[in-house]
Amino acid sequence: MRTSLTAIVTILTAINFAILTVLHRFWFEALNGGEKLFDARFTGYSVDVVNGVLDNLGEAGRAGHILWHNTIFDFSFPLILSACAVSWIVKLGNRLPRFKAMANGWKLLLSVIVVMPYLISDLAENGKVRQILENGAPAEPGLVASASALTVSKWAFVAITLSIVMLFTLAGSFAQRNSGRYPSQGDS
Repeated sequence: MRTSLTAIVTILTAINFAILTVLHRFWFEALNGGEKLFDARFTGYSVDVVNGVLDNLGEAGRAGHILWHNTIFDFSFPLILSACAVSWIVKLGNRLPRFKAMANGWKLLLSVIVVMPYLISDLAENGKVRQILENGAPAEPGLVASASALTVSKWAFVAITLSIVMLFTLAGSFAQRNSGRYPSQGDS
């Protein structure tokens, strides 16, 4: 039995997400009085919120966040999630006749273009959050505003990417049902 690239990156994405969730829930949110940290605030955050988080985390919490969350797992997650999304877009796209007829390089390029806005906004957000954590309180308003905007953008681009994956899933199912053919089980 051959394990597909899509399966591997999906498993790696799930593992990394699980680790981030445990770090957030049981360490950083516990230090922050149960309140969500920056990455999990879909609608962004204010300077007052950031200063409260910085005070709650303290120096040791900020250092832990920078090392375990920001440097390791939250840096690798956008890369792995992006690879996962690209892989799924190509795999599901190959169920569509027009997409399947494209050269592999074009399929990959199209998939990367779809995912790239998420990747750039998440990595940029991580850099801004790291600056906030390194600087400590009081937080600089311009830095908080840009980090918050990147957080909101990241979540918007995640929603767009997931919508495209869902659209490819539905379109592929529709194309199969109408053609009477079933997809091959091989990796695309």
